[in-house]
Amino acid sequence: MAIKSSSSTLVKLLVSASLLLVSCSTIKTRDEVRDDNREANREAKRTTQPPPPYSTGTSRVPEAPPPPNVPSTPLPDVFDGKELPKVGIILGPGGLKTYAHIGVLKEIGHSKIRVHNIVGLEWGAIMAGLYAVQGQANEVEWKAFKLTDDDIPGSGLISKAIQPEKASKLNSFLNTAFASAKIDKARVEFACPTYNVKTDKLAWWKNGHFKDGLKGCVAYPPSFVDSDGWMAAPFAVEDAATYLRARGANLVIFVNVLGGELFNAQLMEEHYAEYILWSEARRQASRKQIPGVNLIINVNTGENGMTDLSGRRLMMEAGSKASRDTLKKLADEYGF
Repeated sequence: MAIKSSSSTLVKLLVSASLLLVSCSTIKTRDEVRDDNREANREAKRTTQPPPPYSTGTSRVPEAPPPPNVPSTPLPDVFDGKELPKVGIILGPGGLKTYAHIGVLKEIGHSKIRVHNIVGLEWGAIMAGLYAVQGQANEVEWKAFKLTDDDIPGSGLISKAIQPEKASKLNSFLNTAFASAKIDKARVEFACPTYNVKTDKLAWWKNGHFKDGLKGCVAYPPSFVDSDGWMAAPFAVEDAATYLRARGANLVIFVNVLGGELFNAQLMEEHYAEYILWSEARRQASRKQIPGVNLIINVNTGENGMTDLSGRRLMMEAGSKASRDTLKKLADEYGF
């Protein structure tokens, strides 16, 4: 009888222990409960927020917004008022996204920041060149808007892909925009890097006529093939900073306009290799720190892609909005 009672007691103890183990396995720590609550909140946001407003009838590739405008390297100490800093500007690459540079240049003018010298990468070279001639952002806007669909490569009859052409297709626009203007006569010192695919050398176009040198600095896929062996150097941000500093600049600002969409989904499919190139260019341009650069201004041009001429007014406004507060603060700090 005692044995039966002991067995019954043992069974009850085993059952109780099993239930206790099951209960303990479902008990969550305070951190686990907090993590569950966070995940629930994220899921609620995903299910309640509307999808991004993509264009009707066009498949778009969502892009991450650019990082905020932050100093890349420490800004120089505030000058004592005897001498203003010599500001060097790098206008980054981005095809037709570079119309956003006009907005930034306008804000530079409104803030009365004096530009010592300027460099443009890829299509940024056109905007930098137009600014260098007179040192006026309004002049850049007026002349840059003379570019038409006839001046840039378009789609073929069979494929929707862009048919790349020689940079000489830009001759009409460059003649209209620059006429006989020479680089060494410009009001603001200018240069643009160009890369030779035959010799694997980077060179600087800093003499002669703007309309001649810019073709080698601008030519880059998917729109253009090389110009007699010369093509754009969209990755040369550090080289540009080094060049500007060697020419006297001691406060270098880089403007990155590669935020937002690069290619729409259809163009990305047709030009996937070029898309990979530009994605890497954006990764390089979006670094938080770039040697030789004091300040990075990031512009999100949204759905306006690199081949979208129709959105240039919106891109210009995006440039103004992204740079206004940063440039005003900079001007106040140094007393421009």
